[in-house]
Amino acid sequence: SIPLLIGAAFDLYFRVPILFLLLAAVVVVPWELILLLATGAGPLGRAHESFLEGQLLTLPDFFLITPLVSALHVHAVRELGEGGRPRLFSTFRRSLPTLPVVALATGVTWLGVTIGLVALLVPGIILLARWAVVSQSAALDGGSWTDTIRRSTDLTSDHRSHAFWTLVAGWAVLGVPWYFLWKAVGHDTTTVASFVGGTAAQVLIRSFEALVAAILYFDLKGRASVEPQGLAPATVTVNDRPTGWYVDPSRPARMRYWSGDGSWSKHTARTPKAMRSEWLEQGTAEPQVPEVAKDEHTGHSLDPGVYTDEGRPPGWYVDPEKPWRMRYWRTGEHEGWSKETTKTPRKALDEWRDLRWRR
Repeated sequence: SIPLLIGAAFDLYFRVPILFLLLAAVVVVPWELILLLATGAGPLGRAHESFLEGQLLTLPDFFLITPLVSALHVHAVRELGEGGRPRLFSTFRRSLPTLPVVALATGVTWLGVTIGLVALLVPGIILLARWAVVSQSAALDGGSWTDTIRRSTDLTSDHRSHAFWTLVAGWAVLGVPWYFLWKAVGHDTTTVASFVGGTAAQVLIRSFEALVAAILYFDLKGRASVEPQGLAPATVTVNDRPTGWYVDPSRPARMRYWSGDGSWSKHTARTPKAMRSEWLEQGTAEPQVPEVAKDEHTGHSLDPGVYTDEGRPPGWYVDPEKPWRMRYWRTGEHEGWSKETTKTPRKALDEWRDLRWRR
């Protein structure tokens, strides 16, 4: 329930309060200093700015500040959930590589929400509910920015009201007191005390909002994981050919996708050089890589976690630690992971990430 999610956010805050405050402060404080130099006003000194000025100042916030704070917090929450104790620098190191996608996805969706709110209000509310966990999905699940928007839409599909009111509640806990304080003591002249106090309040508010959104993301993932298995996409085979990517015998430099409905998809992808060499060495008309596992949970042998080493068939697998690379598993006398690696085809990588995310 929403009260339990908010309570969980407070519990996490009290467990590692300094960490969450630092994760927000290292982003918010420099941003507030930049705004102070640009406008001459601190957080409490911008109470009387015009609507247009407020929106212009908010634009960089959409594409940089909010995404980075969100990414840092969701990485920290994941590590806490796995039993670890996150550290400031390690959390930054894991978050920064995903920042471009997080920034673009968050910025685009917030622009859409803002336009919807300004135009007719209701469209903005609907979009906010659909895209409630875009930042968090982009930070943890990978893929392109459009993939993250689609995943957020999927996660919230049956829980739009729950997602929307959780975000509202997370904002209301500290945002409502801040709003009345902002209106009551807003001024035209910024002092050192008002700047420090206002910035400290902004750090606390942004940190708590990001923490609530991170917990909401894991809550929605948990709800999705207990859906009936019949709703999960199953691997379909025709004539014992599993769905997946195959080397085209007529054009070994290209790969084709077998859709499982008795036909080849029009989609093609470049065959990685190592895969092509392996296929040519085998001298077979029936392509062997990449194979697809008959596993109803992931449906794809590109994920090495589908098999144990004892029952793992030979073939190319995505390296979970470096998904942009693939490794080859050999069987027989030289059983084990080969030293050979190859670049993961883009379409195969996107498919692996989607299946990994559903898992």
